[in-house]
Amino acid sequence: MIRSLAAHIPCSKSVLVALMFSVAGGAYAQESPLTEQDKALIEQGKQIAQKAQKMEMPSLLQNQHMDEAQAEAKAFFKQLQTTNPTLKEMHRKQAEKGIYSDHRILVFASLSLGEQGLDDVLTAVSGQPDSVIVFRG
Repeated sequence: MIRSLAAHIPCSKSVLVALMFSVAGGAYAQESPLTEQDKALIEQGKQIAQKAQKMEMPSLLQNQHMDEAQAEAKAFFKQLQTTNPTLKEMHRKQAEKGIYSDHRILVFASLSLGEQGLDDVLTAVSGQPDSVIVFRG
């Protein structure tokens, strides 16, 4: 429908371009809500940010002994793991997690067994200390 209207208007492209410039010019001609003082502050902020990026970090802020301190802290923690009873127990429990505890009976179960099926499996295995139920899916 627009093409048919554009075909009947002579110089339609020229009219369209003139209309676009008038709208864009009106928007450009409107005053900015920022005052001159606001613009000066924005410019000043940009300059400060650029200067901060170019500056080098003072030696007071750089920790030259950080790697050494971290290595010392790790060594101290390892020493504590061998002497502190709480850390020794924590280390032992973490080591146990990685070891398979050789159960004689493994029962593989699924939640798809339903409530009665799961009750039957749990009842059958509950009296045997060397059995484990492994849930899948």
